[in-house]
Amino acid sequence: MAQSLSVLDGWCRSYGPVFSVKLATQSVIVLNSPEYVQKLLGSTDSNHFDKGYAYAALKPYWKDGLVVSTGAKWKHHRRLLDKNMFSYKTLLGHMRIFNEDATLLVRSLGDNGGELIHELLKSASHNSIMKATLGKQVDFASSENGEMSLFEICLRAKQMIVKKVANPWLLFEPIWRLHPLSKVEDNISKLAWKYIRSYVAADDTDSIEENNNFPLKQELLAAGVSIEGVVEETATLLTAGSETTEIELQLLFYMLALHPQHQELCRNEIDALFGNKEESHLEYQELTQLKYLEMCLNETLRLFPAIFLIMRSLKAPLRLADDLELGVGTQVCMYFPGIHKNPEIYPNPEEFRPDRFSPEESQQRDQYAYLPFSAGPRKCIGFKFAIMQMMCITAQVLRHYVISTTGTIEDIKLLPFVTLTLETPLKFEFQRRKHIPLL
Repeated sequence: MAQSLSVLDGWCRSYGPVFSVKLATQSVIVLNSPEYVQKLLGSTDSNHFDKGYAYAALKPYWKDGLVVSTGAKWKHHRRLLDKNMFSYKTLLGHMRIFNEDATLLVRSLGDNGGELIHELLKSASHNSIMKATLGKQVDFASSENGEMSLFEICLRAKQMIVKKVANPWLLFEPIWRLHPLSKVEDNISKLAWKYIRSYVAADDTDSIEENNNFPLKQELLAAGVSIEGVVEETATLLTAGSETTEIELQLLFYMLALHPQHQELCRNEIDALFGNKEESHLEYQELTQLKYLEMCLNETLRLFPAIFLIMRSLKAPLRLADDLELGVGTQVCMYFPGIHKNPEIYPNPEEFRPDRFSPEESQQRDQYAYLPFSAGPRKCIGFKFAIMQMMCITAQVLRHYVISTTGTIEDIKLLPFVTLTLETPLKFEFQRRKHIPLL
């Protein structure tokens, strides 16, 4: 599977702004320039919104949740979530959650936290999305009666999804039914939905955290969403919104460990922000002052976008140029690293250079040349939530620890498992800054 990323990189370098490839049984058009990608992602025609054939593999786990739904249902649910869970006011309230989980992570690290960091980041990411969505914390790693935990289910689900996408004939249900893995998928998807339904259905008001800003179930039910719709959106948010954050935080920490000069610039900025401030928690307005840290995060997302590929299926023609139109039924793929590592857009694209995201450089670049969360009407709904969470956690960690590694850039081994996934956890060392009191 790791080879497929190298193949995609090579195609993008060799074949230019638009090209056709054969993926097993499917012919796919790849858009590989900001101008062409904007034509599709920036389109407001709902006939350009449908996801490509590969997303059928997600249906057993997300059913008709926001990522895969279309039409009036998608529009209605997107508006409800934008208005409530991801509104500016609610995001400000979520800073309390981000600070709590950052504090717990900092306290748990210790001087030997390098071996545990991937588990601590995973826990912090899951805890935040759980508390923001359900208003309470649920342990993803716990299981019942010897059954798989939700952590384990997510891992197995990714393996199933990749198997089907890599072999598109398995997306045809009668053929998939003949495969022995179909029974495994049935079991893990049923177990996943049992867990999610129990989280949503539980009437445990006493465990809802005080000042929770988004009681998801109550808001969606009040707006006329069925209980099944609530379960779908909860499943989508919990699974899509946690793992990507954990992976990106590992990669950000690693890039800062490999480039201590950039790490120190981030830390100077953080120390200046805290100053003599007695309160250890960060507010949103303070996060916005951490400009260099934000540049480092953006550069990490450019190099390693967790959402590395998306697909659309056209229900209406799409004109890319006067002499180039894609017809109805065309399967269109956008592989974001192909744009993110285009040397004509980003000179020396493999280098970690945060100043690419200075205001001056950013203003000179096409807005569709940077797509870590996609773009347009179907842009990742939780991108602000993710950025705020990653900024808050990183700021608190850098305030209390110096991150180092004995590894190299070659130790980053990525797999295309639905999102970019680290083949093995990265190795870190965390040295406590003794003069900074623990939170």
